[in-house]
Amino acid sequence: MVDTLRTRILIVLGLILISTMVLGLTDVTNFLGLDIVQLDFQGAGDEEINVSLWDNSHAVNVRINLLGLLSDWITAQFYNTTITSPVNAQYITSSKWLISDTSWGIYLVNPQGGVYDSYSGTNMFDAEWITDDKWFYVDQNNGKVVLFDATTDTELDSYIGLTNPEAADYVSDTKWLIADTGADIVRLIENGIETRTYSNSIQQPVGASYIDDEEWLIVTKAAPLGKIIHANSTSNTLIKQYASLSSSVRSVDRVIVGTDEYWLIADSTMGVFLVNMTAGSDVFPNKVLASYTDTDAAYDARYISLDDWLITDKNGVKRVQEQKKYYPTDLNLTIDGAEVWSMNGALKTQIEINDTTFANALSNEINEYLQTCIPTNGNCTIPFVFHSTTPGVLNLSNLNISVDRKPTVVITAPTNNMNWSGNQTIQWTTTDDDNDTLTTNVYYWNTTGWELIYSAAQAAGAHSYFWITANVSVPNMNNASKIMVNVTDNYAPMVSAVSDVFTLDNTLPTVTVNYPNGGEFLGGVQTIFWNATDNIDNNLVISIEYSPDNGTTWELINASTINDGQETGDTTVGTDSDQAIVRINATDNAGNMQSDVSDDVFTLDNTAPIVNLMSPQGYQNSIPLNFTFNVTDNLITNLTCYLYTDESGVLQNVSEMNVTSGTTNFFTHPINDGFYNWNVNCSDGLNSDFALTNWSIDLDTQVLAPTFFPNVTITTTAETIQARFDEVVTLTYAMFDNQLINMTTVDNQTFTYNANNLGNGNRNLIINATDNHSNSDQFTNIYLVSIPSNNPGGRPGGGGSCIPSWSCTPWSICSEEGKQTRSCVDLRKCRKTYNKPAEEQTCMYVPIREMNFTTEETPGGENLIEEEEEGEEIEEGMESITGGLTGGFLDTTGGKVAAGILLILVIAALTVIVRNAVLKKKAKINIEPPKEQ
Repeated sequence: MVDTLRTRILIVLGLILISTMVLGLTDVTNFLGLDIVQLDFQGAGDEEINVSLWDNSHAVNVRINLLGLLSDWITAQFYNTTITSPVNAQYITSSKWLISDTSWGIYLVNPQGGVYDSYSGTNMFDAEWITDDKWFYVDQNNGKVVLFDATTDTELDSYIGLTNPEAADYVSDTKWLIADTGADIVRLIENGIETRTYSNSIQQPVGASYIDDEEWLIVTKAAPLGKIIHANSTSNTLIKQYASLSSSVRSVDRVIVGTDEYWLIADSTMGVFLVNMTAGSDVFPNKVLASYTDTDAAYDARYISLDDWLITDKNGVKRVQEQKKYYPTDLNLTIDGAEVWSMNGALKTQIEINDTTFANALSNEINEYLQTCIPTNGNCTIPFVFHSTTPGVLNLSNLNISVDRKPTVVITAPTNNMNWSGNQTIQWTTTDDDNDTLTTNVYYWNTTGWELIYSAAQAAGAHSYFWITANVSVPNMNNASKIMVNVTDNYAPMVSAVSDVFTLDNTLPTVTVNYPNGGEFLGGVQTIFWNATDNIDNNLVISIEYSPDNGTTWELINASTINDGQETGDTTVGTDSDQAIVRINATDNAGNMQSDVSDDVFTLDNTAPIVNLMSPQGYQNSIPLNFTFNVTDNLITNLTCYLYTDESGVLQNVSEMNVTSGTTNFFTHPINDGFYNWNVNCSDGLNSDFALTNWSIDLDTQVLAPTFFPNVTITTTAETIQARFDEVVTLTYAMFDNQLINMTTVDNQTFTYNANNLGNGNRNLIINATDNHSNSDQFTNIYLVSIPSNNPGGRPGGGGSCIPSWSCTPWSICSEEGKQTRSCVDLRKCRKTYNKPAEEQTCMYVPIREMNFTTEETPGGENLIEEEEEGEEIEEGMESITGGLTGGFLDTTGGKVAAGILLILVIAALTVIVRNAVLKKKAKINIEPPKEQ
């Protein structure tokens, strides 16, 4: 009980500004408590009030009036703000009540001041708090009971069709007990359906409390006597009741305390009384344990404890508590644990305690507490603790604390790790809630003490001081300089602010350009080198600039880079110049900057010479060739140029020469006939480039000698000879063995002639060719013919040697691989390879049209057409031989006999050759067997 009362008594005393005149100090402020604060000692112990002061307060004088009272019912809390016609209130906590007002609506309030939430309406009864977001109430105007969402102000559920209802009891979201006053009935509603009712001998039920599904507590105010009944809805019987002496009974709050059952009854005429219903029915004033009658019209009462009730009457809602009947005794007062006042005996009258009586003990303790408190929302709550050795009631009134609010000062510049040099502005802001005139002093820390640099009397606000840092007695302090600003209003103690440490630096860095420093020729990617140092700052900021005109104008290379002594970059972003210099700027954290430039100019060139080809181009038929070109350069006069040709298969350098920019020059370079690309590359020592495109030439000054085939000794009487050119030509004439011949061609590059009737010796081929550029020339090739002959002396088996007699087929058509083949057989079958002619030779492949032969087969499978052709070939061969024999040295009268003998031998040899050829030909014929009939 003591702890509960103590919690209720902890009151934060509201303090307001009411005066600026105390003790003759015009800027000292008085604070008064608005209401009398009442402390209830439940026994020997402490009671505390909390006095809230601004955390910047300085107490000058304190006064408190104390009055000891006998205990009685007291109003611990009272609320009538925002309500005019309250009919019931629900106690949730000491700081949260739910109130129904028939004129305005429903309010969730803080009885110490303020409204948490509300819902407007009229004739709303019996509001019940479920959660802050969910309420339950009776809407008499619309004859319904509502489950309400207080967050969205919407109905979650309702039960309608009631006649003038005034009360309902919330059991769950789906189960409600409703007192329908106009219908004289109490209904249990479950899931929107009426499941039970009670109407036996009741009129005008204005209250209903749910005990379980069968048993209910019903308040009925019908004349002549109102009463409260405990009824069973199943048996429709009365269990017990309590009858009032009037018809103005309004509500009941049933509680169970241990084994006892209490009913707290509100009667608008008689007040509020607590009865013990453990033994059963009774009539007022029997079984009354306690009562409270200081009401105008008690509409509702809620039980908090035996001597702590929440009562609603027409004037408002109040929480009342019954007190013990003693004066407080042997009182003392401590502030933050330090005793500042005490007395002996019971306090039966009013006394005043103040600083004058107790040597400023109250103010001094308050100020000590203010110096160490941790403020909340800008205020410090000071605990005033009173101690009594007996129960009793103590009234505190006229609490007067005279304070002067201390000024404040905040330094806004310099800030932490700031770097200053030259002329700087110190900035600070002061405040004073009493609008006092402030005395301000500004100091600088010079490593040994604080040095005063500025003093003035000022009103509160933002201020500054223009400080010439070069005049400071101890400059160049790295992270050690500080500023202090002291402010006082002549009443409260002086307040101070000290700045963060900062650096004071008035010394310039040193910087030197190392490269390029004059005379260099630069281009492409280059590295600039420098050296920069500072007396304090190890992290100088470097910026790099480039001037193409020896310092007249500047181009920024890098606005900010680290001081690592070098910067690599692409110089192509700069302007080409032979008057170039660079500048390095070094800046320390304090803003001091020093610069250095190249000692002399250098050349920056990223533009290659421009080469223009002039001649030759296209067809050329004379040598030597002059490769003529023109070259210019933007800066360099002396250039080196190179002639490139692809006569080796790839474009490469074949000659070089030194030239002067802006001149026309030429290379004289020997070159053979052919098709070539050429170009010229020129360099200024830094950059080089070719002409935009390669030029082509077609050099043709003569017909080049062809290649003759075969290139080996001819060992037969018939041979195919060829002349192959590497270009397209026209044969003007061709002679073989001094006779004009017709050589055939399909591409005007390979020319062919079938030579027959060859004899041993040299055979000359003379041809004259003209190319497409009218170049002509004559070419001669000598073919060696060596045909082996038979040995006339011996014969097989006679002991003499067998000399082979070779017979070769004509050369095959040149294959795609560039080869020709033939077969050679020994007619004498000596089984030797002596003097065997070559059976394979190289050739130039020329595609020819294929010829298709149609064959007809005899019933025996032999190809008659091929036999005929074979015979024709033999016959033609004979004619060729005989024609050859009859011509030449045999075509005389004296040689006819010899010719006849020779002819017989030739015919015999040819017969053997033809026979073998026919046999060989037939051996190659694919003979199919006769088809089955």
